[in-house]
Amino acid sequence: MLVLSMVIMIAPARSGVYPGGAGCTIWVDDQAAHFGPSPDPGNLTCTTDFNVSINLQNAPASPGGVAAWEFKLSYNSTLLNASYVYRPPAWPEPPYTWLPKGADMLWHPDTLPTINDPGGYVWVGCSIPGGSELYGNWTLVTIEFNATEVGSCVLDLYATKLYDSFVTPIVHTALDGSATVVPEFPVAIVMPLLLIATLAVAFLGKMVWSRKRRDAPIAR
Repeated sequence: MLVLSMVIMIAPARSGVYPGGAGCTIWVDDQAAHFGPSPDPGNLTCTTDFNVSINLQNAPASPGGVAAWEFKLSYNSTLLNASYVYRPPAWPEPPYTWLPKGADMLWHPDTLPTINDPGGYVWVGCSIPGGSELYGNWTLVTIEFNATEVGSCVLDLYATKLYDSFVTPIVHTALDGSATVVPEFPVAIVMPLLLIATLAVAFLGKMVWSRKRRDAPIAR
């Protein structure tokens, strides 16, 4: 049975330069990354299940904060399966309106149209009630993935939209992420290597001990 480990790495912005300062950014990050003046590259090592978060940084407080947002995140569905979209605990429903709605006019965080695994993308949006607009730094959602094959792919953040309370688009930058699935060494290989390393350490320790005995002064 193949055992997989997953490493999530932050890719640079498409422009190649993070705008910094008052620049508003929506970006892909893993749970191990740290908030700061700019998105810090972070690494997450885990088994077949892992989470990535979609973060908002430097959201303007004026003229109307962020009152609505939307994005799509594409991935290689041969390597990964998206399984669930978690909204932040502080954002219950209602009064927040989560999109897109299914045929029953409800938001489904684990099925179409939110998660389109055959198409290889996740689509999420949210409308925020007046008086609760966002500004500063926030985690919008956390997406759970499952790794199924070895390989690498871009976590492409696209079709990003931010609106203030006056329904005016907010200029922003989108930063992608990336995922790399690498196989762990099977036990059949790890155990012999560990045994060899242990024997080598023991042999070197014995050599050092023998040399110390040989070089020690002879008691008279």
